[in-house]
Amino acid sequence: MIFKSEKVNFVKKLFILLMFGLVGIWATYFNMACTSKSPSAPNFQSPLQTVVAINPTWTATPTSTNTPVPPSPTPTGSPTPFVTNTWVGFNAPSGVAVDSSGNVYVADTGNNAVKKYTSGGVLVTSWGDGGKGKGKISFTTPKGVAVDSAGILYVVGSGTNGVNQYDAFGNLLAQFTNANGITFAGPQGVAVDSANNVYVSDTGNNRIVKMNSSGAPISIFGTNGVISQAVTFYGLGLDSIGDAAVACGDNQIRFFNSTTGSAGITIPGFNGPGGIAFDSGNNLYVADAGNHQIEEFLSGPGLVQSPINIFNGGGQLMSPKGIAIVGAGAQAGTLCVADPAGTRIFVFAP
Repeated sequence: MIFKSEKVNFVKKLFILLMFGLVGIWATYFNMACTSKSPSAPNFQSPLQTVVAINPTWTATPTSTNTPVPPSPTPTGSPTPFVTNTWVGFNAPSGVAVDSSGNVYVADTGNNAVKKYTSGGVLVTSWGDGGKGKGKISFTTPKGVAVDSAGILYVVGSGTNGVNQYDAFGNLLAQFTNANGITFAGPQGVAVDSANNVYVSDTGNNRIVKMNSSGAPISIFGTNGVISQAVTFYGLGLDSIGDAAVACGDNQIRFFNSTTGSAGITIPGFNGPGGIAFDSGNNLYVADAGNHQIEEFLSGPGLVQSPINIFNGGGQLMSPKGIAIVGAGAQAGTLCVADPAGTRIFVFAP
């Protein structure tokens, strides 16, 4: 009986071992079968391989293929520490001019007037009437002023739609509004050369008009194929070698031969340029309104380079528009700037 009992226990133990073995074999087979039926199941031990499998073009260290763009002559220098003072009592002054004696003329746009000062800032005279017919200048919104070698003053503006000519005392001499076949549309810039020819930025007509002191047209340029698209012209200045520089609405300064009207170099990289001026060395000054400063460029080939000087009045300039430079006398080299947003005239004296 004892032998029989031991035999039965041995059989039971063997049976239990066989059952556990079968269960283990079945579990292993089931796991392999499930894995083989799910080839896309993520491998959490190697997530990078999963990402690459989903997006084979992905790389951990992408490289740029952008072509470097050469820098434009946008201002990069530091402001020049010139002595600065300001003249107040204006309402959005937009234009400024200097005569051969150093007197400064200001187009006080918001007050519809022109004011004349000495180079030291002493008011000589003021004429204009705010458009009410009480003074010698009865137009509105003068924007640009220029004076010739005889002291004759030329004033343009969006309210005049032409060119008004005055003597040094503000007496109206002539109006070139719709005469000699020239009709202006909101001109905003004016300049006079050494022969007393007058150049007008005919802003609304996208052109420059050159005429003599009697208003007879000499030439028109800036359109009709001289440039490839219609460009709005604002301030302009003349150098001593026969070139006209014009501030354009596409944030560039364009040069034209003042005799032939042919296009010259173009300087990009500005932000709302306005006034233009040249000093006695033909260095170019640009009122870069959107950048709140004046930039000076070296004459000649240096014009396509970065500015050599920057003027911002210690950060006070807000939106400079008009520029003029005193050419002779004790104040020679003094830079006068009309800042309509700041309602002041800034004077930079070396």
